Amino acid sequence: MKSKNKKANKKVVPLKSVFFVNDVLSSYYRMLRKIKPGETPVAYVNIGFPKQILYSMGVIPVYPQFHAGFQSARGKAKHILKHVEDNHELPHDICGEVKAAIGTALLGDSLAFQLPKPDMVIGNNSYCLQAAKGFKFLSTRLKIPYYFCDFPCTNELDENSRAVTYALAQIEQFAKEIQKEFHTEFNPDKLKASIHKDFRVFVVWREIMKLCSLDPAPVDAMDLNIFLLPFYIIDSENDVVLNMMIDLYNSLSKQYLNRERTGEKEYRLLWDLLPVYHKKDFFQALFSRYNATVVTSTFFFGSSYYLNTLDPWFQYPLTKEKVIEKIETLPPVTLEDGIRFFMQADSKHPLQHKKEKIKNMIRDFKIDAVVLHMDRSCRPISLTQYELMHYIEKELNIPVLLFDADSMDERYFSKSQVATRVEAFMENLPSKAQKKQEIII
Repeated sequence: MKSKNKKANKKVVPLKSVFFVNDVLSSYYRMLRKIKPGETPVAYVNIGFPKQILYSMGVIPVYPQFHAGFQSARGKAKHILKHVEDNHELPHDICGEVKAAIGTALLGDSLAFQLPKPDMVIGNNSYCLQAAKGFKFLSTRLKIPYYFCDFPCTNELDENSRAVTYALAQIEQFAKEIQKEFHTEFNPDKLKASIHKDFRVFVVWREIMKLCSLDPAPVDAMDLNIFLLPFYIIDSENDVVLNMMIDLYNSLSKQYLNRERTGEKEYRLLWDLLPVYHKKDFFQALFSRYNATVVTSTFFFGSSYYLNTLDPWFQYPLTKEKVIEKIETLPPVTLEDGIRFFMQADSKHPLQHKKEKIKNMIRDFKIDAVVLHMDRSCRPISLTQYELMHYIEKELNIPVLLFDADSMDERYFSKSQVATRVEAFMENLPSKAQKKQEIII
């Protein structure tokens, strides 16, 4: 493939949807700024703990890891990381995401969209034990209570799972402690409603992922990361996140239907692990020169979850009424279901489990090449990337680009080295006009 294939890739999220998600997030942070100390309890929580439990107790959950990703995308992570390393004795070689989350919490008012002061810290190990330990450190520095939920490493997550029962018992125990300590009251009806409404959002997000399986894809999936953020942090009570997702679905559907019909085929890429928050534009510009698009990511499917089928549930235009009507035909989702979801992290499963997921994604999204991110901020899960590369190349006959970076810390990123590697890889991809060997699925 020669330089004549290089051209601008103009697949972007429509501005209306971008403004929508920005308004949703801005409203959320304005709400946080209005919280007065002692008025409403605030909990700093590491990723992997269900927000619905806290909202149903009148506690506002705040996830500094997501906020740290936002700061990294703004190019502010270097300042945050240097601060915690210089002033809080944190070593430079531990997870950049954990350090950035700690720094974001400790720096507070000196950052854009500053976070409110917390009354408690809640840690869990559903995705990462290092994050839980980092949040324990944070509670010590802030001198506030720390609560920990242990999500066991197990593949036995059926209805009679002792691991799920064990995790649920812990949540119930420290929920009682929180209610007693902070004089809050648990509302079981709100919990049930929150879980139900969040499932609606989840279903629409799943349908958005299905749109990305279309050829050509209606959008560069690297632009979709920000739309997943409100789902994890914002209370679903008033359906603002659901409305945002429906708008995104309709915007992308319309964009696909009105697409320019050209004879040139795009290169469809699958991205594995976390995005490089601070270099999204860099990668998009680099891939677009070769008419390549990241159409999906393992990051989008939350833990080890993957679709059973890509058959669409809805047709354009989508409305809230259609979503509600569909959800009413499905079995009700429970708190236990949510706990099972958070206990299915790839890091807790054999590598074979992830191989199966990626194999299915390559088939369903018609992937031409896989991008494997060796993330310094997630070394345990990055350890298997070389074996995964070998499997994808040898067993599935799909080219693999492997590069080393840090999702949060741009001090560990070399533009020139990564650009050289990406360019060499893309130049050597077989032409889309050539007949490819059949993928072994």
